[in-house]
Amino acid sequence: MYVIIFPLNGFDWIWLGLGIGADVVSYIGGYHNRKQVPYYPETAL
Repeated sequence: MYVIIFPLNGFDWIWLGLGIGADVVSYIGGYHNRKQVPYYPETAL
């Protein structure tokens, strides 16, 4: 996202924030769905 909107001005900060927010949400979703992976160890955090 940063490469697309490089000269940051005006509403570009909103796009950058949305991109960072999407990254955070995807990491959190992966963390919560990790136990659905086959053969995932029960003792893992």
